[in-house]
Amino acid sequence: MDWTRRKFIGTTLIGASGLASAGLLTKCTSNSEMPEISASVFPWDLADEGMEKVLDNLQNLAGVNSVYLCNLSEEVRPFRGGEYTHNPVRKSYRCENSHIYWPPEMSHYGKIKPLRTQRDFLAGTDWVGEFQEAVHRRGMKAGVELFHGYIDQERLQSLYSDSIQVNVYGEPVLTHNYNRPAACLNSPDFREYAVGLFSDGTTMCVPMVIIRVSTFPP
Repeated sequence: MDWTRRKFIGTTLIGASGLASAGLLTKCTSNSEMPEISASVFPWDLADEGMEKVLDNLQNLAGVNSVYLCNLSEEVRPFRGGEYTHNPVRKSYRCENSHIYWPPEMSHYGKIKPLRTQRDFLAGTDWVGEFQEAVHRRGMKAGVELFHGYIDQERLQSLYSDSIQVNVYGEPVLTHNYNRPAACLNSPDFREYAVGLFSDGTTMCVPMVIIRVSTFPP
């Protein structure tokens, strides 16, 4: 089956999006014919509802065959307001800005080190590793997203101010999402930190894992 963008969009627009996506997959006779239908999750989603319950819903109700786990999040979720519609624990969640949810290999990092979660219900778990294993057991693709906030602003401004991006007038360049100073991609310290994050990701990756990267800089 030769899936074009137009054919895929036309099919998924028929009826409810989740049912259409699920129906689309049943028409395919092999994995090579399946269009990739992706969804993102956060570690607190998995902790609150349970890994298998979340994946059951994505796979069976929405026809998802590719899931990526977000790291380095910022602010309150859901983004731009609203409430979680079926989370059994909370209506919203305030993130620890720019924290990761896997055990980092510290040899990958230099002056700037990643921050692991300190929240009791998330700490002590390799969320990326457990997520990857659970997704692959189902024959789906798993990925890691390095989200918009590569480094928390408090540390960037107080400890690594020489890694802040400036314009030709020496003024800080502000991020389009959060209106705060952006990290400079030409800063050796920040580049080493960013490469460390990618190095961790590729070290954790096994076949069928995709690393998805959002806007850089944030």
